[in-house]
Amino acid sequence: MPDVSILTPIQASLGLNRTTSPNPKGAFFFQEATGLSGYIAWMNEKCAPELLESKTEIVECVMEQLEHMEENLKRAKQGDLKISIHRMEVERIRYVLSSYLRCRLRKIEKYFPHILEKEKTRAEGEASILSPEEFAFAKEYMANTENHLKNVALRHMPPNLQKVEFLKAGKEEGQEGPSPSAHEQLDSCR
Repeated sequence: MPDVSILTPIQASLGLNRTTSPNPKGAFFFQEATGLSGYIAWMNEKCAPELLESKTEIVECVMEQLEHMEENLKRAKQGDLKISIHRMEVERIRYVLSSYLRCRLRKIEKYFPHILEKEKTRAEGEASILSPEEFAFAKEYMANTENHLKNVALRHMPPNLQKVEFLKAGKEEGQEGPSPSAHEQLDSCR
């Protein structure tokens, strides 16, 4: 469980401390913990050279919280300084969430043969690193890339060279498909 003692700027501006809850059910602690978990997932994904396990539950929870926060903003009276601070907090959370998802999509696009091969060979009880939507995107991206390559280049080559298999490309004995190199692993946290 993440440390929920860290206050966000909006919580501090409202005069809340870590033991204060705006409602009797303690949803404030839930919001803090989820926000911190989302931030940690974003930083881990950003710094890892390979695609990490999908945090679908956290993404869905943060999206629900954003919707709830935006509804509260619509009902609040305009012109209050706390409202503008609250809007900045909503935009900050939205940025972290979209950056997390963009980072995952960039890795899927860059290493789709490696990722799909790992998904294909994973054990039945083992957790998938891709969400169902990401898996569909990776398969569609591979099909579109293959189709584009055939239409642009392969049709102009001799018949014996017109076949491409991304899942076998770059394989050597005992290795999976193309994956991040050691150099990319050092530079991944930029």
